[in-house]
Amino acid sequence: MSPQSTADPVSHPALADAPLPLEGWYAEPVGREAAEALLAEARDRLQAAYARGRSCFACRLQEMIAHYWLGLDAQGDYRTLMATAPGERELALTDLVYGQLLLSRRRPGAMEHLGAGFMRAANLLAPRAYFQVLRRHELLTLLEPGARPVRPQTLQALLAEAGVIRRLQGQRPAAADGDGHNDTLG
Repeated sequence: MSPQSTADPVSHPALADAPLPLEGWYAEPVGREAAEALLAEARDRLQAAYARGRSCFACRLQEMIAHYWLGLDAQGDYRTLMATAPGERELALTDLVYGQLLLSRRRPGAMEHLGAGFMRAANLLAPRAYFQVLRRHELLTLLEPGARPVRPQTLQALLAEAGVIRRLQGQRPAAADGDGHNDTLG
């Protein structure tokens, strides 16, 4: 179940030189070849950073993303990143990204990670970004996790599905007595 992606792996947002925006979405599915290229690029950048006596949190985050798409131990990466994150911003970003990855395959725990990341990020986000993430997460909470992983979905597909669910929920008749029974024959 490897998704196909035509995206250039080196252009992945988690490989940008600038700090990663907390409001970004980093879980767009990539195929095996692209994930391997992402991992190689992240490792090259991490090695170069270490050679200069620096760390590269974004590189380590990218390793987690690549590991996830390769079916490797992203949960171990997540725990390591949470234990070694240099600050609140990195803790928030780690939870947000891990939640996004889980949600892309509708895995249990996704919304808990997104919620925890959002709570950490709330005072770090600019107002516009805050409301962007808040609205996105509110809509995504309509998606139920599955017992088994599903084919990875893009953010656009997840939002579209959640939007359909929201519209369908809005069309359901409300029960008059609150017990879930709606007898229209009176």
